[in-house]
Amino acid sequence: MANINETNKNSKNIDEKIEKVVGEWFNKEGKQEEKEKIKFSEEEKTLKKELEEKIAKMEIPPTEIEKARKEIEKMQRKTVEGKIKHLLQIAATKGLSLAIATANATGDPFLIDTFHDILSKNGLFKEYLKKK
Repeated sequence: MANINETNKNSKNIDEKIEKVVGEWFNKEGKQEEKEKIKFSEEEKTLKKELEEKIAKMEIPPTEIEKARKEIEKMQRKTVEGKIKHLLQIAATKGLSLAIATANATGDPFLIDTFHDILSKNGLFKEYLKKK
């Protein structure tokens, strides 16, 4: 069993990583950088396609959908940047499938696409997929 200091250190590392990643995607005013400024390598484009294919095939259990609804309630008053941070926090701590289910349950195409972009561009998809 991990001790409290180890848990706090892991939590701090996750928070720092999320802040760094989100900082690359949003400017100081919290607005998303223009898509044209964010370049995707061929590997990252392939990864995004793989991510979207996996998402299309995912079967989300009813319990996960209920958890996703609860997470959406926590995100309602947040900016897009805040919602992305929340989704990344879910992926890092509770699992990628819940984060994806939550993003999809928002019904917000911009949020979903941005989340997928971040997972692909920053290598988080592979990292969080390993955590299953």
